[in-house]
Amino acid sequence: MNPILATAVVSASLLGQTSELPRSNTAYVFEVRAIEELDVPGTEAGVLTEIAVTEGDEVTVGQLVAKTDATDAELAKKGALNSYNAAKNSIDESRISREAADKAAGVSLAEYDKAREANAEVPGAFSDTEVKRLKLQWERAVLQIQLAESQTAVATYQAKSSESEFRRAEAQIERRELKSEVNGVVDKIHFDKGEWVMPQDKVMTIVRMDRLRVHGRFNSQDYSRSDLHRRPVEVVVTLAGSDGVARVNGQIGYVSPKIDHLSAWQFWVEIENKKENGLWLFSPGMMATVELK
Repeated sequence: MNPILATAVVSASLLGQTSELPRSNTAYVFEVRAIEELDVPGTEAGVLTEIAVTEGDEVTVGQLVAKTDATDAELAKKGALNSYNAAKNSIDESRISREAADKAAGVSLAEYDKAREANAEVPGAFSDTEVKRLKLQWERAVLQIQLAESQTAVATYQAKSSESEFRRAEAQIERRELKSEVNGVVDKIHFDKGEWVMPQDKVMTIVRMDRLRVHGRFNSQDYSRSDLHRRPVEVVVTLAGSDGVARVNGQIGYVSPKIDHLSAWQFWVEIENKKENGLWLFSPGMMATVELK
Protein backbone atom coordinates (compact mmCIF):
# COMPACT_ATOMS: atom_id res chain seq x y z
CA MET A 1 0.00 0.00 0.00
CA ASN A 2 1.38 3.43 -0.90
CA PRO A 3 1.99 5.85 1.99
CA ILE A 4 -1.22 7.73 2.68
CA LEU A 5 -1.69 10.74 4.90
CA ALA A 6 -4.71 10.02 7.10
CA THR A 7 -6.03 11.90 10.11
CA ALA A 8 -9.26 11.98 12.12
CA VAL A 9 -11.27 14.40 14.23
CA VAL A 10 -10.39 13.75 17.91
CA SER A 11 -12.63 15.89 20.00
CA ALA A 12 -15.94 14.28 20.96
CA SER A 13 -17.83 17.45 20.02
CA LEU A 14 -16.39 17.52 16.51
CA LEU A 15 -16.96 13.82 16.01
CA GLY A 16 -20.56 14.24 17.05
CA GLN A 17 -21.13 16.67 14.18
CA THR A 18 -20.29 14.18 11.42
CA SER A 19 -22.22 11.08 10.45
CA GLU A 20 -19.23 9.29 8.95
CA LEU A 21 -15.50 9.66 8.52
CA PRO A 22 -14.36 10.92 5.12
CA ARG A 23 -12.21 8.71 2.93
CA SER A 24 -8.53 8.31 3.73
CA ASN A 25 -7.41 10.69 0.98
CA THR A 26 -8.63 13.56 3.17
CA ALA A 27 -6.56 14.83 6.10
CA TYR A 28 -8.08 14.91 9.56
CA VAL A 29 -6.77 16.06 12.93
CA PHE A 30 -5.58 13.73 15.69
CA GLU A 31 -5.28 14.78 19.34
CA VAL A 32 -2.18 14.47 21.51
CA ARG A 33 -3.14 13.13 24.94
CA ALA A 34 -1.38 12.33 28.20
CA ILE A 35 -0.74 8.67 28.92
CA GLU A 36 -1.05 9.31 32.64
CA GLU A 37 -2.77 12.22 34.34
CA LEU A 38 -2.92 11.23 37.99
CA ASP A 39 -4.50 12.86 40.99
CA VAL A 40 -2.53 12.71 44.24
CA PRO A 41 -5.17 11.80 46.85
CA GLY A 42 -5.30 12.48 50.55
CA THR A 43 -4.63 9.29 52.50
CA GLU A 44 -5.59 10.29 56.04
CA ALA A 45 -7.95 12.97 57.32
CA GLY A 46 -5.99 15.98 58.55
CA VAL A 47 -4.64 19.45 57.93
CA LEU A 48 -2.20 20.02 55.10
CA THR A 49 0.97 21.08 56.90
CA GLU A 50 3.20 21.30 53.84
CA ILE A 51 2.91 21.65 50.07
CA ALA A 52 6.38 20.93 48.74
CA VAL A 53 5.83 21.85 45.08
CA THR A 54 4.21 24.55 43.00
CA GLU A 55 2.23 24.33 39.78
CA GLY A 56 4.56 23.78 36.84
CA ASP A 57 7.21 21.97 38.89
CA GLU A 58 8.62 18.74 37.50
CA VAL A 59 8.47 15.81 39.91
CA THR A 60 9.77 12.25 39.92
CA VAL A 61 8.29 8.96 41.12
CA GLY A 62 8.35 8.82 44.92
CA GLN A 63 9.03 12.53 45.37
CA LEU A 64 7.33 14.18 48.36
CA VAL A 65 4.74 16.70 47.15
CA ALA A 66 2.69 17.40 50.30
CA LYS A 67 2.17 16.39 53.94
CA THR A 68 -0.79 16.19 56.28
CA ASP A 69 -0.55 16.61 60.04
CA ALA A 70 1.23 13.66 61.66
CA THR A 71 1.51 14.92 65.26
CA ASP A 72 -0.32 11.95 66.79
CA ALA A 73 1.74 9.46 64.81
CA GLU A 74 4.98 11.24 65.75
CA LEU A 75 4.06 11.05 69.45
CA ALA A 76 3.15 7.38 69.08
CA LYS A 77 6.49 6.74 67.40
CA LYS A 78 8.39 8.49 70.18
CA GLY A 79 6.48 6.58 72.87
CA ALA A 80 7.08 3.26 71.12
CA LEU A 81 10.79 4.04 70.79
CA ASN A 82 11.03 4.82 74.52
CA SER A 83 9.23 1.57 75.37
CA TYR A 84 11.50 -0.37 73.04
CA ASN A 85 14.65 1.09 74.62
CA ALA A 86 13.34 0.34 78.10
CA ALA A 87 12.60 -3.25 77.11
CA LYS A 88 16.08 -3.64 75.60
CA ASN A 89 17.60 -2.39 78.88
CA SER A 90 15.47 -4.92 80.77
CA ILE A 91 16.74 -7.69 78.50
CA ASP A 92 20.34 -6.67 79.19
CA GLU A 93 19.70 -6.50 82.96
CA SER A 94 17.98 -9.89 83.06
CA ARG A 95 20.83 -11.48 81.11
CA ILE A 96 23.31 -10.07 83.59
CA SER A 97 21.14 -11.41 86.42
CA ARG A 98 21.10 -14.84 84.80
CA GLU A 99 24.89 -14.88 84.44
CA ALA A 100 25.24 -13.94 88.11
CA ALA A 101 22.69 -16.58 89.11
CA ASP A 102 24.55 -19.19 87.03
CA LYS A 103 27.79 -18.45 88.87
CA ALA A 104 26.07 -18.36 92.25
CA ALA A 105 24.37 -21.69 91.52
CA GLY A 106 27.70 -23.24 90.59
CA VAL A 107 29.37 -22.08 93.78
CA SER A 108 26.39 -23.09 95.94
CA LEU A 109 26.21 -26.54 94.37
CA ALA A 110 29.94 -27.04 94.92
CA GLU A 111 29.61 -26.07 98.59
CA TYR A 112 26.58 -28.31 99.06
CA ASP A 113 28.29 -31.27 97.37
CA LYS A 114 31.44 -30.72 99.47
CA ALA A 115 29.41 -30.80 102.70
CA ARG A 116 27.67 -34.01 101.71
CA GLU A 117 30.94 -35.67 100.70
CA ALA A 118 32.55 -34.60 103.96
CA ASN A 119 29.68 -36.06 105.98
CA ALA A 120 29.94 -39.26 103.98
CA GLU A 121 33.59 -39.60 104.99
CA VAL A 122 33.28 -38.18 108.50
CA PRO A 123 29.73 -38.22 109.80
CA GLY A 124 28.85 -34.99 111.55
CA ALA A 125 31.57 -32.93 109.83
CA PHE A 126 28.75 -30.57 108.78
CA SER A 127 25.63 -30.22 110.91
CA ASP A 128 22.26 -31.08 109.39
CA THR A 129 21.34 -27.43 109.68
CA GLU A 130 24.43 -26.34 107.71
CA VAL A 131 23.78 -28.94 105.00
CA LYS A 132 20.17 -27.78 104.67
CA ARG A 133 21.33 -24.15 104.48
CA LEU A 134 23.77 -24.97 101.70
CA LYS A 135 21.09 -26.91 99.82
CA LEU A 136 18.64 -24.01 100.19
CA GLN A 137 21.31 -21.60 98.96
CA TRP A 138 21.86 -23.73 95.85
CA GLU A 139 18.10 -24.09 95.19
CA ARG A 140 17.65 -20.32 95.56
CA ALA A 141 20.35 -19.75 92.94
CA VAL A 142 18.60 -22.18 90.57
CA LEU A 143 15.33 -20.29 91.07
CA GLN A 144 17.19 -17.03 90.33
CA ILE A 145 18.27 -18.51 87.00
CA GLN A 146 14.65 -19.39 86.17
CA LEU A 147 13.50 -15.93 87.22
CA ALA A 148 16.13 -14.25 85.06
CA GLU A 149 15.11 -16.40 82.08
CA SER A 150 11.46 -15.48 82.63
CA GLN A 151 12.35 -11.78 82.88
CA THR A 152 14.34 -12.05 79.64
CA ALA A 153 11.38 -13.65 77.86
CA VAL A 154 8.97 -10.95 79.09
CA ALA A 155 11.35 -8.12 78.14
CA THR A 156 11.92 -9.70 74.71
CA TYR A 157 8.17 -9.82 74.11
CA GLN A 158 7.83 -6.18 75.23
CA ALA A 159 10.66 -5.17 72.89
CA LYS A 160 9.01 -6.90 69.92
CA SER A 161 5.65 -5.34 70.77
CA SER A 162 7.21 -1.88 71.06
CA GLU A 163 9.05 -2.38 67.79
CA SER A 164 5.76 -3.27 66.09
CA GLU A 165 4.18 -0.12 67.50
CA PHE A 166 7.17 1.88 66.29
CA ARG A 167 6.84 0.46 62.76
CA ARG A 168 3.10 1.09 62.79
CA ALA A 169 3.67 4.71 63.79
CA GLU A 170 6.30 5.06 61.05
CA ALA A 171 3.79 3.71 58.52
CA GLN A 172 1.19 6.20 59.75
CA ILE A 173 3.68 9.04 59.31
CA GLU A 174 4.57 7.81 55.83
CA ARG A 175 0.88 7.62 54.89
CA ARG A 176 0.66 11.32 55.66
CA GLU A 177 3.49 12.03 53.22
CA LEU A 178 1.90 12.41 49.79
CA LYS A 179 4.21 11.37 46.97
CA SER A 180 4.12 11.41 43.19
CA GLU A 181 3.36 8.14 41.44
CA VAL A 182 4.75 9.33 38.09
CA ASN A 183 7.51 11.40 36.52
CA GLY A 184 5.66 14.47 35.36
CA VAL A 185 4.63 18.08 35.80
CA VAL A 186 2.36 19.45 38.52
CA ASP A 187 -0.65 20.68 36.58
CA LYS A 188 -2.96 21.86 39.37
CA ILE A 189 -2.88 22.13 43.17
CA HIS A 190 -6.41 21.92 44.53
CA PHE A 191 -5.80 22.70 48.23
CA ASP A 192 -3.83 25.30 50.16
CA LYS A 193 -1.58 24.71 53.14
CA GLY A 194 -3.67 24.71 56.32
CA GLU A 195 -6.79 23.30 54.68
CA TRP A 196 -8.39 20.11 55.88
CA VAL A 197 -8.30 17.15 53.50
CA MET A 198 -10.10 13.84 53.66
CA PRO A 199 -8.98 10.47 52.30
CA GLN A 200 -9.36 10.41 48.50
CA ASP A 201 -9.64 14.21 48.25
CA LYS A 202 -7.82 15.33 45.10
CA VAL A 203 -4.87 17.32 46.48
CA MET A 204 -3.09 17.90 43.18
CA THR A 205 -2.92 16.66 39.60
CA ILE A 206 0.31 15.52 37.95
CA VAL A 207 0.66 14.93 34.21
CA ARG A 208 3.24 12.60 32.75
CA MET A 209 5.07 14.41 29.95
CA ASP A 210 8.00 12.25 28.83
CA ARG A 211 5.77 10.10 26.60
CA LEU A 212 2.41 11.01 25.06
CA ARG A 213 -0.15 9.37 22.82
CA VAL A 214 -1.80 10.52 19.64
CA HIS A 215 -5.39 9.22 19.51
CA GLY A 216 -7.60 9.03 16.48
CA ARG A 217 -9.68 6.94 14.07
CA PHE A 218 -9.22 5.32 10.69
CA ASN A 219 -12.15 4.45 8.44
CA SER A 220 -12.80 0.70 8.52
CA GLN A 221 -13.82 0.86 4.83
CA ASP A 222 -10.28 1.92 3.94
CA TYR A 223 -8.27 -0.30 6.33
CA SER A 224 -8.59 -3.64 8.01
CA ARG A 225 -7.41 -4.00 11.58
CA SER A 226 -4.40 -5.98 10.38
CA ASP A 227 -3.50 -3.09 8.02
CA LEU A 228 -3.06 -0.85 11.07
CA HIS A 229 -1.70 -3.25 13.70
CA ARG A 230 1.88 -2.24 14.65
CA ARG A 231 2.03 -0.09 11.50
CA PRO A 232 5.02 2.32 11.41
CA VAL A 233 3.97 5.94 11.08
CA GLU A 234 5.28 9.47 11.04
CA VAL A 235 3.53 11.84 13.42
CA VAL A 236 3.47 15.53 12.54
CA VAL A 237 2.58 17.60 15.61
CA THR A 238 1.26 21.15 15.21
CA LEU A 239 3.11 23.22 17.78
CA ALA A 240 1.64 26.14 19.69
CA GLY A 241 1.83 29.70 18.40
CA SER A 242 4.07 30.27 15.41
CA ASP A 243 6.46 27.40 16.15
CA GLY A 244 5.24 25.41 13.16
CA VAL A 245 5.33 21.61 13.28
CA ALA A 246 7.59 18.87 14.58
CA ARG A 247 7.94 15.38 13.11
CA VAL A 248 8.53 12.18 15.03
CA ASN A 249 8.53 8.54 13.97
CA GLY A 250 6.39 6.02 15.79
CA GLN A 251 4.33 2.89 15.55
CA ILE A 252 0.64 2.23 16.09
CA GLY A 253 0.55 0.68 19.54
CA TYR A 254 -3.13 -0.18 19.79
CA VAL A 255 -6.09 -0.69 17.49
CA SER A 256 -9.50 -1.27 19.04
CA PRO A 257 -10.91 -4.74 18.43
CA LYS A 258 -14.28 -3.11 17.73
CA ILE A 259 -15.48 -0.86 14.92
CA ASP A 260 -17.09 2.17 16.55
CA HIS A 261 -20.34 4.02 15.76
CA LEU A 262 -18.56 6.01 13.03
CA SER A 263 -17.55 2.77 11.29
CA ALA A 264 -13.95 3.43 12.28
CA TRP A 265 -11.05 1.80 14.10
CA GLN A 266 -9.98 3.74 17.17
CA PHE A 267 -6.22 3.65 17.74
CA TRP A 268 -3.29 5.39 19.36
CA VAL A 269 0.38 6.00 18.64
CA GLU A 270 2.81 6.54 21.52
CA ILE A 271 5.44 9.21 20.93
CA GLU A 272 8.47 10.27 22.90
CA ASN A 273 8.47 13.88 24.07
CA LYS A 274 11.59 16.02 24.23
CA LYS A 275 12.66 19.30 25.78
CA GLU A 276 13.67 22.53 24.12
CA ASN A 277 14.95 25.41 26.25
CA GLY A 278 14.01 23.44 29.36
CA LEU A 279 10.37 22.96 28.38
CA TRP A 280 8.56 19.98 26.90
CA LEU A 281 8.02 20.39 23.17
CA PHE A 282 4.72 18.49 22.94
CA SER A 283 1.72 19.03 25.21
CA PRO A 284 -1.59 17.22 25.64
CA GLY A 285 -4.25 18.93 23.57
CA MET A 286 -2.02 19.66 20.59
CA MET A 287 -3.15 18.44 17.18
CA ALA A 288 -1.20 16.13 14.90
CA THR A 289 -1.42 14.29 11.61
CA VAL A 290 -0.35 10.69 11.15
CA GLU A 291 1.23 9.38 7.95
CA LEU A 292 1.07 5.64 7.49
CA LYS A 293 4.30 4.12 6.15
